[in-house]
Amino acid sequence: GTISYKEGKEIMDDSWVNLHQQYESILGSDNLMVHKAEFQGLGGHDGILNHRDLKDAMETFFGADLTNQQITDTIASVDSNGDGTISYKEFLDVVAGIQQRNHKSKFGNFYRVITAKKPVWFQNRMGRIIH
Repeated sequence: GTISYKEGKEIMDDSWVNLHQQYESILGSDNLMVHKAEFQGLGGHDGILNHRDLKDAMETFFGADLTNQQITDTIASVDSNGDGTISYKEFLDVVAGIQQRNHKSKFGNFYRVITAKKPVWFQNRMGRIIH
């Protein structure tokens, strides 16, 4: 069967809510909404960051072409379920690990830099989501 857009959105919202409940004690409820916007600002609009999304964000940020292998390696550094994408849960694992100062990965390094520098294009993508 198929589901309607509304039903799909409700399922997705439930999954965000469930993940936020799991990570609230580590990251704080206010910060979770910012992290959700950061994830979506990187291109994760459907609950995952895929190869194309991350390549676009990283090339925009660095202003240079990156090889497919560089993107694949960056994803693999945090892809705990091995599906070739970064799920929102895997993203939150990275953010929680960084906050607890016990996470190192290629994706984590990129996340640290982009959220520290907050380039205008990233703020604009986030702003559409937060406001």
